[in-house]
Amino acid sequence: MRWLGLYTPAAAWLLFLAIPLVVFYFLKLRRPRTLVSSLVLWQRVLADRRVNSPFQRFKRNLLLLLQLLLLLLLVLAAMQPYVRHSRSQVSRLPILLDCSASMGALDREGGETRLEAAKKRVRALIENLGPNQELCLIAFADTARRLTGFTDNRRLLLEALEKVRVLDVPADVAEVVRVVDALSRQEAFTRVVLISDGNVPARVHEDLSFDLDYRLVPKAGSNIGITALSARRESAHGWELFLRIGSSDPQPRTAVLTLERNGAEVVSEPVTVSADAPERLVVRLDGSEACEVTARLRAEGFDSLACDNTAYLSLAPIRDLVVCVPDSLPAFRHALRQLDGVEVRDTLVPGADMVVRRSGGDTPEGEASVVVTVGGIPPDLATYLAPGTGGSEIVDWVRDCDLLRYVELSGVDVFERVVYAAGASAGDLDKRGYVILAESGQGPLMLRKKERGRCLYYLLFDVARSNLPYRIAFPVMVRNLVSVALRGMGQQRTEAFATGVLAGVKLGGGERSGTVIDPAGERLPVVGDEDGRFSGIEARRCGMYRFVADSGATYGFGVSLLNGFESGLGRVRELAFREELSVAAMDGDVPTEKPLRSMLSVVALLLLLGEWWWYQRRAG
Repeated sequence: MRWLGLYTPAAAWLLFLAIPLVVFYFLKLRRPRTLVSSLVLWQRVLADRRVNSPFQRFKRNLLLLLQLLLLLLLVLAAMQPYVRHSRSQVSRLPILLDCSASMGALDREGGETRLEAAKKRVRALIENLGPNQELCLIAFADTARRLTGFTDNRRLLLEALEKVRVLDVPADVAEVVRVVDALSRQEAFTRVVLISDGNVPARVHEDLSFDLDYRLVPKAGSNIGITALSARRESAHGWELFLRIGSSDPQPRTAVLTLERNGAEVVSEPVTVSADAPERLVVRLDGSEACEVTARLRAEGFDSLACDNTAYLSLAPIRDLVVCVPDSLPAFRHALRQLDGVEVRDTLVPGADMVVRRSGGDTPEGEASVVVTVGGIPPDLATYLAPGTGGSEIVDWVRDCDLLRYVELSGVDVFERVVYAAGASAGDLDKRGYVILAESGQGPLMLRKKERGRCLYYLLFDVARSNLPYRIAFPVMVRNLVSVALRGMGQQRTEAFATGVLAGVKLGGGERSGTVIDPAGERLPVVGDEDGRFSGIEARRCGMYRFVADSGATYGFGVSLLNGFESGLGRVRELAFREELSVAAMDGDVPTEKPLRSMLSVVALLLLLGEWWWYQRRAG
């Protein structure tokens, strides 16, 4: 029977126990000898005597047949039979379990999450695990975690499965494929099971070195959520908030959006969105003081995903940009004074945000986030660059950099020239962290260097000895400088923290070390750089976080999902890998062998109880 298999066929030797069982029914009974007056009433006793004689045919005995059947059932249970499925049996099977944000979506009001539905399938695999099979559990979202090694310990596997929780981050299949590929170099296996809701990228830029069984759990219900939240400096006194509301339902959905400023409601507005028509809102807020903005979305009807209904944004008070420019650079001073929200100073003052100075001048850089040096060659490039003779013209520039965006430099003449030294090239500048922003045919004219979170710009020519101040490009370039400085101080544009790994975040007033506590109470020690910026903060849960500095000060900040892909609850039915390889998804449970040992053991127990009851009843 090809549909039936045995895990331990060697247990069939236990059938030889039937021999002593039958022999016991052939043994002659030893009865006492007694004289009686008549044998009429003892005919049945004589019949039993003949049956127990080892050389005579014995009468059919129901008890013997029941006990033989009971022995047969127990031997079959010991042989551990199972019903085969269509695939060949594998001894080692990795299980990849998706626990990204969309796996927290419900199928109906009060129903189960997609993760709970996936756990049921994994639990069935564990419970139907054969004696020569091993499973390895791997949970993944934006990163992959191996929960167990290959093991057949059901208790260990079930305990690891119960600890899996939804993480409010998108799924990355490429990451888990890399982890499994590395595992395949240590352990031998050929097949892998991936269980997900299908809300994953359709294109996976990795090679597939194993057979992938891609299984989809049932689809979640309709969802509506906040997918973007940011603020832009509108003027010297206010912010513009930008919100985007998305939905997974092609039919229009209605919800109410409320905005809270420091806990007080300031806006309440109904919105109607669909999958093809997201809603975009613009709200103006006063920026005279720091505030915490909370956006809440309350959907009408059933909403399957709750983590994308709240978003948080911290706004600093708007203030003027302090720029230090000496009198020797009148073109910069004049252009900066035409801009709203810019305070121009002659000398360096504490807390200056931007410094424009001459090369070799008396104006120090200070701690400004943006420093512009006009004229001359940086000292650390003196061996690679040298002043040339005659003039030059800007022939090429980086059009998409922050400084030169929307700046047209064609036709700008410079009455100075910078050339490469003998044997030097642009690669030497790149090795020292410099980026060439503009150049003539002989050498660079504008450079940029970033260090310790600061942006340093070098104009290798004197602006006054060019026609740049007389071109429309100059005020546009100065405005770009102001935008870079405002962004560096968090005054140009502020984005809400999205779940994932936070990088370059300032927490508190210049603190450099402390502990971040997430909404679940988990603690993560963090250490910042010299500027008090922290990188590598793991924020994989939506909600309010606390930063407790080593000095004892406490600061709070919110982290939101803000991911249209996760809120959209997409369903990819085919994964495309490299080398034109694709894997189609399948619905339903993962096929497994169906062990029959438990069923046979239960039948044997019922047979034993039935035999006991029948003969006890007869005896009564």
